[in-house]
Amino acid sequence: MNPDAKRGQEAMKLNRTETKAMWTMEKHGFTFAGDSIFNSVSAGKRVLTHLVNLGMVEVKSELPGFLPEFRLSAQGAEFLKYVSR
Repeated sequence: MNPDAKRGQEAMKLNRTETKAMWTMEKHGFTFAGDSIFNSVSAGKRVLTHLVNLGMVEVKSELPGFLPEFRLSAQGAEFLKYVSR
């Protein structure tokens, strides 16, 4: 196997919380850092920031004074086709 391809596979390994957040976005259309799937708001921010950096999620709306909402990107939706629940 090509070493670069292997690195790409390792980069796409998501933990259970990240995968759950993506399934929630697919089901409801959005999620935010204070959603009940996260243990705390700071954990939600950390998970969602990581998913944005990977390109799986994009910011849906960001209003001053409120937590931003996130939705799946096209890459995230494609990724979920190959991940079991």
